[in-house]
Amino acid sequence: MTAKGEVLAVIPARYGSTRFPGKPLAKIKGRPMIHWVVEAAASAEEIDTVVVATDNGRIYDAVEPTIAEPVMTSPEHSSGSDRVAEVAKKYESAGIILNVQGDEPLIKGSVLDRGIRALRGSEAGVATYRAPCPAADIDNPDVVKVVCRSDGRALYFSRSTIPHQRGREPEYQQHIGIYLYRRAPLLEFVKTEPSSLEQAEKLEQLRLLENGHDILTVPLPEPTVGVDRPEDIPLVEDRL
Repeated sequence: MTAKGEVLAVIPARYGSTRFPGKPLAKIKGRPMIHWVVEAAASAEEIDTVVVATDNGRIYDAVEPTIAEPVMTSPEHSSGSDRVAEVAKKYESAGIILNVQGDEPLIKGSVLDRGIRALRGSEAGVATYRAPCPAADIDNPDVVKVVCRSDGRALYFSRSTIPHQRGREPEYQQHIGIYLYRRAPLLEFVKTEPSSLEQAEKLEQLRLLENGHDILTVPLPEPTVGVDRPEDIPLVEDRL
């Protein structure tokens, strides 16, 4: 199988979420959440092919094949990145691969385009997003913070409050968990063992930093609104 173009968006969609089983099929405004994410990715001008990578037949059957291709992937994968890499190996001409989280129904195609263009214009092998962290989430370990170099490349990601305030109040930045990879760093990443910092923080992007990969962070004006639990659905519906 070869890609239709050089930019491939992969939406990993696992059925067995601990906090929210069947999350990709949860109804938002009467439609499965996966439909909203697929349509957003398909609306991006820079994306050539959209794939939903799943390990579940119900999710596979829910994908509209006229918009995205459903692909069954191994149930043994421990992360969405492994699922994305399995698909990327089948699309040999894809030079940029996006890992678009299946629980981001409010993501916009224009935001994905911004990340693709930023990665193309840099020497980094990986890109992701950041936004100002709301005051209520600065101390929340479920909201990952990032500190960056002056050129926007990540120095560190943490569930802790970083940077620590001892003088002037810093501008806290929240990490938005959508990733854009050049092909080689993605395939190399999934071959490496989990790193010590990754295991301590439970953040796989730290494996990239520990192994010498630069991660460009693309600024957004505000955080996206994802779905972690059933009670997040009404919040998303209010914004649609």
